[in-house]
Amino acid sequence: MRILQLVTRFDFGGAENHVRELCNELAASNHQVILLSRKGRQNELLDKRVKFIQLPSFVRNLILTQVVIIGRNGQNSGYFLDNLF
Repeated sequence: MRILQLVTRFDFGGAENHVRELCNELAASNHQVILLSRKGRQNELLDKRVKFIQLPSFVRNLILTQVVIIGRNGQNSGYFLDNLF
């Protein structure tokens, strides 16, 4: 399965820890995992099989809004995910 995870920051915190553990476990279960986030201190703790895409620091709410809109539109979601994977 192809899985996209989004988190605005990837420093240490409850949500960030959960996303890291979830990404690592999904990758260990042979899923294709992409994490979109701004760079943080947890990058080196990610499994090597997780594809990390770093967002520029000025892109915060804009990219998350676009991903949600694209994800809800059935015609565009496959195209968007195919380009990420």
